Amino acid sequence: MNQQAFEPLEFNELRSLLSTYAQTPVGHKQLLELSPQENLAIIERSHLEVKECSDYQRELGQIRISEMADPAPLLQRLAIANTYLSAQEMLELQSIISTGNGLRLEFREVEERFPTLASIINQIPNLSALHQRLRNTLLPSGEINEDASPELKRLRREINTLRTRIYKHLTSVLEQAGQEHAMQDDFVTVRNGRFVIPVRNDTRNRVPGVVHAMSSSGATAFVEPISTIEENNEMVRLKELEEAEVTKILFSLSEQLRKELPGLKSLVKALCELDVVIAKANFARDYNCIRPHMNTQGELSLASARHPLLEHNLRGTSNRVVPISLALNNNRNAMVISGPNAGGKTVVLKTVGLLALMAQAGMHVPAHSAQLPIFKQVLADIGDHQSIAANLSTFSSHIRNISQMASVLEPPALVMLDEVGTGTDPEEGAALGVAIVDYFKQKGAIVLVSTHYNPLKFYATETPGVVNASVEFNETTLQPTYRLLIDIAGTSSGIDIARRLGLQEEILLLARKRLDQRDLHQANFLRTIKTEAERWQDLNIALESERQTTAEKYQRLGEDFSLQEQSRQKEFEKQLASVIKDFTKQSEQFIAELEDKSLTNKLIKEQQKRVFQLKTTAQNVASKAKPTQKIGSFSQIANKAQEQASKENEGVFAPNFSRGARVETELGQQGVIEEIKGNDIFVRVGAMRFKASPATLRLTGQNVQKKPAYKLPVGVNFNREQSETLTTSELNVIGCTTDVACDRVDEFLDRAFLENFDRIRIVHGTGLGKLRSAISIMLKSHPHVANFYQATSSEGGAGATIVELRQ
Repeated sequence: MNQQAFEPLEFNELRSLLSTYAQTPVGHKQLLELSPQENLAIIERSHLEVKECSDYQRELGQIRISEMADPAPLLQRLAIANTYLSAQEMLELQSIISTGNGLRLEFREVEERFPTLASIINQIPNLSALHQRLRNTLLPSGEINEDASPELKRLRREINTLRTRIYKHLTSVLEQAGQEHAMQDDFVTVRNGRFVIPVRNDTRNRVPGVVHAMSSSGATAFVEPISTIEENNEMVRLKELEEAEVTKILFSLSEQLRKELPGLKSLVKALCELDVVIAKANFARDYNCIRPHMNTQGELSLASARHPLLEHNLRGTSNRVVPISLALNNNRNAMVISGPNAGGKTVVLKTVGLLALMAQAGMHVPAHSAQLPIFKQVLADIGDHQSIAANLSTFSSHIRNISQMASVLEPPALVMLDEVGTGTDPEEGAALGVAIVDYFKQKGAIVLVSTHYNPLKFYATETPGVVNASVEFNETTLQPTYRLLIDIAGTSSGIDIARRLGLQEEILLLARKRLDQRDLHQANFLRTIKTEAERWQDLNIALESERQTTAEKYQRLGEDFSLQEQSRQKEFEKQLASVIKDFTKQSEQFIAELEDKSLTNKLIKEQQKRVFQLKTTAQNVASKAKPTQKIGSFSQIANKAQEQASKENEGVFAPNFSRGARVETELGQQGVIEEIKGNDIFVRVGAMRFKASPATLRLTGQNVQKKPAYKLPVGVNFNREQSETLTTSELNVIGCTTDVACDRVDEFLDRAFLENFDRIRIVHGTGLGKLRSAISIMLKSHPHVANFYQATSSEGGAGATIVELRQ
């Protein structure tokens, strides 16, 4: 993107503020170089990274990257063959590798919740083996561990032994010299890599040896006694061997680091990317930013947007940023902002422009909501560019800048013009301003312009696609409020502001007298429009408040009604259960008094059948109620069930049924008797043939005696469920889950039992045996099942189960 607007929109200052959130030097450097992007996918990914990072830190805590120096110079040296790093430099790389390993481990468990953020972490290679080698070789102090090689361990053991021997030797020399009063101090020290003792300079001849140094006062000579010269020579030799071995180890480690150089670069790159994302997320947290919605349709909409640098400057004071809201698009792509000086017109331009750059740089923006286009260019003419050296006046500098903007314009673009046409004759300046704004508008750019010129305000009023706006000015206090008012042109109120700033009243009166009456009428007209617009705005706010109050009231009524219906449903279910319980108890007592066993079995079966019908009938009556209709009390539902039962339970005694007779079933279906076997009558209805009992049939066209109603306990009524007649004794549950299959088998058993089936076949397939096992467990405890077993090979073998029902 063209960087022409970076300076006037203070994007460089924003990058400097953002860089203070970096935890690493590489992250700090990259944030200072942050640039807006034009690729929608890249921008959206950056926004998602910031969102996920914010969510992660809010839920799981701050992501920390250990402090580290810029590793770039170290990696550049590693790229050069036959070079090696110092132990301290390797410790820096070890710390970076440790940070990477820790982040890999930390995100392993949350990768699915934060996939975009985890994709950055996944760029970090596994350098655990290298990290372990460095830990085993380097001590935290920067020294080489003596276990790094057998040779180093041997040399250091010899050095320690020799050091002890030299100390003992020099201690004895100290004691002897002390008796001769030749010692300055009683200790052993090192000068030029050799062990020496401090001797008084005036008595140093009493300790034969080599003087390696003098104290700053000249009173003390540091002498190596002749008796320890050979031992010191040996110490120097061992130290040189130790240093050579350390160099060898460092070179070996450097070679291993060199082999992992691509992985180290990937690690640094990933940590840098993560540091940038964390910085953006922390900035978004501190400035209450939201994720902007980007689009390619030219939609620009900001709600309660704030200028982040202005907010930063006002922190610690009692002042607060006044947010702005506006909306533009391809059909309404220009806004003319007017109003008093120091009222905030320029801040509006800078806020919109800076937020557009922030969003395309992958940052969240300080606003309640934000819709922003992808701009190829953001161009701005803001501020005074006059230059004595370049022989440019204010007007000249503005025109040259605007000319350059026009020559490079390439939509989609955002163009901001502050005080367009200023610095010259007002009439000519206003004409130029209108022409410039109209030129950029016609070229397809989104244009925001601030002005004091009335012709520009009237241009905005009369031109389709151009919006008038103003920054509010309090006529009573003569103070700007910094609020942005849309569709209202503002007045400059220059004389009023001059009065507030203390200009003498005599000058102000002269100014008013010289004010053109036409300009005065225009200013008064604009004030009138503004007053009316504010009145309508207040009215709209009041109406919206009333609308919300009414909506909340109806919502509460709906919630109360829902709670009442839930309570009524629970009471209904409770009473239904009580009635069924009473019916079951009384019928069991009645059956227990019977002596005829066959009659007892029939009545038990009939009892179970009527309980089932009572439940389904009551539930059907309740479920048919409309959502907005009360379901009624249980007694009302019971009465409805009784009405249905009285219609459906009118059976007939017709002991002399014969083949070919036309009959009507209890469901109202017309059929013909095909066969009679004892008490079982086989009826064909259309293509369906089924077995029925005489009590459920009536001869058509004959006067038949009504079946006496079965006498139920007092207060108990029921209605038979009008469900489809069961026409097959086979149920196929292949492909069902175990839960669904068991539910279907249970329902099928109930219906088969009520239809007087003797046996049924359940087809479940073989498979892994899960269905067969689950069905078998259910059949063992089912009240309708007398026996069950695996089907014969002709009936399905292990893939089916035969169930015999109780009679």
